[in-house]
Amino acid sequence: MSAGAPVTPVPAPSPVDPAAARSTRWSWIMVGLFFVVWVLGAVLGMAALPWVGLAEGHLLSEAGGTGWLVAAGLLLLEVSPAVVGAVLGARATRLGGGALAASAFAVNVLLAVFALTVQLVQLAGG
Repeated sequence: MSAGAPVTPVPAPSPVDPAAARSTRWSWIMVGLFFVVWVLGAVLGMAALPWVGLAEGHLLSEAGGTGWLVAAGLLLLEVSPAVVGAVLGARATRLGGGALAASAFAVNVLLAVFALTVQLVQLAGG
């Protein structure tokens, strides 16, 4: 028998704070919820068109102040899961959640920027 190289023990991963793990999990749940709320916002936006006196294919911004108010409410509704997810991801990162928490934060921030950009382009008439 030959003597091999000494076995070097692999260090166990450091345990993650339960609060960081919970915040990370909820941050990722907010990513999924974002898409549900995005579809809900689109349906509510189409349902609001007749309420503000517009036909299908028109923009809410064409209805004056009421249309802008409805559009702002829909924007807040659609962006809220991503904002909550970003806050939870930042908290998890601060508590030591590691790369998974940081990536949850980044994905939520990107989704919030995406939602804001799309809604503002649509309101501007694009």
